[in-house]
Amino acid sequence: MDPLTALRKQTEAKQAERAEAVPVATAVPLPAGYASAPAAAAVAVATTVTAPPEKAAASASAVPPPVEPAPPALASFLAPATAATGSSAGSGASPPRPTFEGTLAGEHVVEQVKSCSLLVQNPFCEVAGRLQMTPYRLKFMIPKGSLRKELQWMREAKYFDVPFGAVESAKEETSTSTAGQTVYKLTITTKDLRVLCFFMPTDAEMRLVSEAVAAFGCPGNPAMLFATKHFEALKKEGALEVPDSGWCFYDPIQDFARMGIDTELIPNP
Repeated sequence: MDPLTALRKQTEAKQAERAEAVPVATAVPLPAGYASAPAAAAVAVATTVTAPPEKAAASASAVPPPVEPAPPALASFLAPATAATGSSAGSGASPPRPTFEGTLAGEHVVEQVKSCSLLVQNPFCEVAGRLQMTPYRLKFMIPKGSLRKELQWMREAKYFDVPFGAVESAKEETSTSTAGQTVYKLTITTKDLRVLCFFMPTDAEMRLVSEAVAAFGCPGNPAMLFATKHFEALKKEGALEVPDSGWCFYDPIQDFARMGIDTELIPNP
């Protein structure tokens, strides 16, 4: 066989293999944490690949791996909010969510640890209370009259009020005390140099707070930021007088007057 004939047969064989290949659509699951997003965003992305005929049926019938559900705190945030006060119609109404004084528009408690303690270094003591979590912050609530006099400044300075955007890190520690009890410690370090050490009653509650910090501090979807919920709540309440587009932020006429520059509208005295 001459070389030209051999080359022609090789080319025909390659073309036949390409013609037999069929496109197969495979599902690519969305990243973890998007399971509770709207249905339109939860649809898997289809990617077209080329596979041999014998693998086409197996690939087409393959089931994509399940999407990991969102953290409990994030799922509560995405769920419709229940009013903190007032009653719902029907006998099967869910109980009102806990709240506290000074909440912002659109802010509500999504999770809480009813019994925990905060370790204070100076003076060395433990302060008992409960830890509440909203989409905006962590708030350590102390019963009235139980805070020591030398620690009153912490309440006045909002030391126990930690916005999620101010959290630098959250570290979980599990150890055993000399009495043989398991100790669950969660250390939260903030960007303004605060270090809050919480002792949790169970490992599940410690992980709940840690997941809330991760979900609300660095959400994968910008729509899950509290700022969007806060803006929608203000708009619904009518608290926004004029939508600020940003074009009125700088007024050149006033700036010229401040610098003493003559203009047609504002002459320099």
